[in-house]
Amino acid sequence: MGNSGGFGLVFLLVFFLVLLVGGGIAAFLIIYLKRSKSDSNGGSGSAIIKGVSGAMNGRSYQVRDLITIGRNRDVCQICYPVNTHGISGVHCQIQRQGKIYLIIDKESSYGTYIGNGERLTPNVPRQLANGDFFYLADREQLFQIRY
Repeated sequence: MGNSGGFGLVFLLVFFLVLLVGGGIAAFLIIYLKRSKSDSNGGSGSAIIKGVSGAMNGRSYQVRDLITIGRNRDVCQICYPVNTHGISGVHCQIQRQGKIYLIIDKESSYGTYIGNGERLTPNVPRQLANGDFFYLADREQLFQIRY
C-alpha cells in the first residue's frame, strides 16, 4: 500500500511536467507562426490607413500590398460615394514596397496632397512615413497612415 501512494505522486509529477513542456511547445509554435507571417510581409506587418475627416472619418483600412482609393467600385478598395466632390473614379493608390509605403496620384482632377499641402505629381510615387497625413482634393478628405 505504501508504494501505491508513491506511484500516484510520480504520476502527478509526470502529468504536470508533460503539461508544462507541452504548453511551452504550444507557446513556442504560436510565437514562431506569428513571426513567420510577419517576415513573409517583408519584415513588417501591413499598414493601417485611417480616415481623419470627411466621408471616411473614423474608418480604418488595412494595406497589405496595394490599395486603391476613389469612387470606382469596380477598382477601388476604399470607395467614396459617387457624388463626393473632388474625388476621381481612381484617385490614388497606396503601395507597399518592402518595408516602405508609397502614395501615387492616379491623374486625379483635384489632386492628392501630403499633409503639409504639397500636391503630388501624377504617377510619381512618394514615400509615406509612419504617422504621415495625406488628403484627396481638399483637407476635408484627410487620412493618416500607421505602420
